[in-house]
Amino acid sequence: MCILYSARLGAIKWINGKTAEDRERFKSLVTARRSCQSSKSASGPLPQNLATDNCFLYDFVDKSLERKTANSPDPQQALVETLGLLDEVLNTSEEEQIGVKPRKDDKYTLVKSILDANYTIQIWLTSRSRRELCLDFVSAASQEPINTPTGVELWMSPCSSLPSVKMYTMEEIIAPLMPDFKVPVGEKHLLVEKQTIRVRRPGKEDIALQVPARPLPPPIVKNTAQVIEFSYSNA
Repeated sequence: MCILYSARLGAIKWINGKTAEDRERFKSLVTARRSCQSSKSASGPLPQNLATDNCFLYDFVDKSLERKTANSPDPQQALVETLGLLDEVLNTSEEEQIGVKPRKDDKYTLVKSILDANYTIQIWLTSRSRRELCLDFVSAASQEPINTPTGVELWMSPCSSLPSVKMYTMEEIIAPLMPDFKVPVGEKHLLVEKQTIRVRRPGKEDIALQVPARPLPPPIVKNTAQVIEFSYSNA
């Protein structure tokens, strides 16, 4: 409890030293991944001056500390690493925040309608460095994200010589690891560029799609280098 107390106290001191904009951004990054619930392991007395609206912060440090303590025999070192995650999260660029829903004006967000369905499929770039994307379903009427429609499944083909593999949402993967995790509306699938995906729908034909890939930037080479490019454009 002493380490937990120190983690929460340190986190409050850290966030109070940030600008209002940084505080809101950190809160949005944390709450985008998990519901704002105090950890079950976090019960116990805490100073009354710790604002209750910081539950998102408590939840973050509680679970981070729990993981760090499990992997470290030194509780103090676990505390240092946990508090170090605060800056790491805030300093990570928005483009690398896997799973965060896209902005309305995101140029790397693609939406496709389905003729015989009341929902659309949305794909957006979620990590530029790892070239990963997310997929979710959006209500055609409200234009708001929804959970995967009942009975709909995503299957991925690693290659032509291997059988297809069923894909699970990020929330379905996280839920068994976090007993108090509440699946938010708008669950997501994590994809990789150029994957071939099949959307299976009960009583209707499958939908086949290939995950798009961004054009690669031109290579950065020294002036003395000889550059060759392989292309089928002249075939």
